[in-house]
Amino acid sequence: SLSAAPPCCPEMRLARTALCSLRLPSSHSASSLASSSSVRTAALQPYRALSSPTICNSSSRSFGTMLVATAAHSCSSSLARPAARVAPASSASASSSSTSSASAAAASSRQCASLAFRSHALLAPVATSGLTQQRFIGVTTAASVASRHSCRHAARAVATEAAAAAAGAGSTAAAATATTADVAAGAGLMSSELTWPGRTQTCGTLREVDAGRESTAVTLCGWVDKQRDMGGIVFADVRDHTGVVQVVSDEHTPAAATAALASMRAEWVVCIEGRVVRRVSPNDKIPTGLVEVAADKVTILNTVAKSLPFSISGAPEGDDEELREEVRLKHRVLDLRRPQMVRNLRLRAKTIKVLRRVLEDEHDFLEFETPMLTRSTPEGARDYLVPSRLQPGACYALPQSPQLFKQMLMVAGADRYYQVARCFRDEDLRADRQPEFTQLDIEMSFTDMDGILRLGEDLMCAAFKEGVGVELPRPFRRMTYADAMSKYGCDKPDLRYGLEMAQLSDVLRGTEFKLFSGVLEAGGTVKAIAVKDDKKLSNSRLKPKGDVFNEAVAAGAGGLAFARVGDDGVTLEGAKALCEGLAPMAGALIARCGAGPGDLILFGAE
Repeated sequence: SLSAAPPCCPEMRLARTALCSLRLPSSHSASSLASSSSVRTAALQPYRALSSPTICNSSSRSFGTMLVATAAHSCSSSLARPAARVAPASSASASSSSTSSASAAAASSRQCASLAFRSHALLAPVATSGLTQQRFIGVTTAASVASRHSCRHAARAVATEAAAAAAGAGSTAAAATATTADVAAGAGLMSSELTWPGRTQTCGTLREVDAGRESTAVTLCGWVDKQRDMGGIVFADVRDHTGVVQVVSDEHTPAAATAALASMRAEWVVCIEGRVVRRVSPNDKIPTGLVEVAADKVTILNTVAKSLPFSISGAPEGDDEELREEVRLKHRVLDLRRPQMVRNLRLRAKTIKVLRRVLEDEHDFLEFETPMLTRSTPEGARDYLVPSRLQPGACYALPQSPQLFKQMLMVAGADRYYQVARCFRDEDLRADRQPEFTQLDIEMSFTDMDGILRLGEDLMCAAFKEGVGVELPRPFRRMTYADAMSKYGCDKPDLRYGLEMAQLSDVLRGTEFKLFSGVLEAGGTVKAIAVKDDKKLSNSRLKPKGDVFNEAVAAGAGGLAFARVGDDGVTLEGAKALCEGLAPMAGALIARCGAGPGDLILFGAE
């Protein structure tokens, strides 16, 4: 009868979980059990599910059952036939007999289960021992629920009820694998029904003023950051996108809530209902450090069954360099959950919001959207191409910038246009460029240079003030392109470091140092940079094959000459030919560079 399990059809639908725990008289054998009307009736539960319990190896008076979650449901009435149930035999011979029968059934039922559980098959193994003088079988009929999300809860329900049945029979349940054990442990505190809890407040917004509302319960939802069991009092830090708050069990906390707090592990998803109270020992390192939530009800929404690949919030600030990029990208969801990444995302959103406000409210700009699929245009990089289905052989090009479209808008009279635009450029990576990036694209009609510079100042000041709380001094320092190239050698210098290049061509007229005099006679220039705290730069780094020398050559210099200012502040120390050739104008040279005693002067001639 076991091998006569009905075939499965592709149209089967996965139904709800059912559990039948039957205590059978010892006189029942495997054959009589197969024809037992009580078992047949129990098998014909509402959805006529199939169940084939696998009998584990056992010695006399010690039995094990593997509760296998299998089910099938068919639209055809021919499939609604009873399935036999097999109980563990009371002796080794009976066990061998029933095991062979079960093996025959397994071959047939596996074909059924493979379709129903191709993507949702879940096993809930529970090993039972010590069933002396008892005949116990846990028959689990389970169906994978139509939703993938519901399937997870069905498995937890199976594990929970199976463990309860084993405990009622006087057995000790132990999980066969670590994953199943973790799921079963959490399932005892979880509802088998899908829930959509709502919160009344976020974790990071609780403050001391909220502690006055002790009679009003708050509901928080988030992830468990840390958990500490002090043997009577349990603490848990719960985190969401706004921050962390401490949850504690006190004398008014129900036992069930305390047990749930004690079972929590890192990154479990929980819902906490409780009272906001003042902390006995405030923590000034977090914004919510003056208050805590005394739990009245704790709901476990989801558990974590595996070890985390990296710490979510326990790592120190700026730990991105310590985490390998491959690991972060493989576990991108966990990476984006880290507080540092959350702050980055919120900062980006806040910055764009502020830029929009300044452009629209203060400067009367209009935001436009331009097409993504367009024609290829000659710009500074290669295009990304998208083949067209409707026009075989033709391709769209992703825009490197909205250049053509915004010019059309300007000619059409849009006057002031902006767009937070996505741009795509197939080019080599640079410090400020990647294959796709976002830029604030602006176009203005009938304005002059000062109008554009004032708009830039307004945008930057607002972004720094609202984003990171920094007040930028106004007006910004302005310099021409010629000044920037002459003093810093680039059109976007970093002014934090100083290191301006001093023009020495007029000071060194008539010098006897052949290298410089030859360059000046040919119409070239000689420049120098004064480096403070020169003790960090040894001579070996400045000479050929040194790293500073190599950097100068890589930047286009023919070499690197250097000298140090003497303790008197008016003489140079270094290579003999250089110092002797520059001796007559050493004082003027040092003053032009702004150097002082002990400073290093680097020379360049071209």
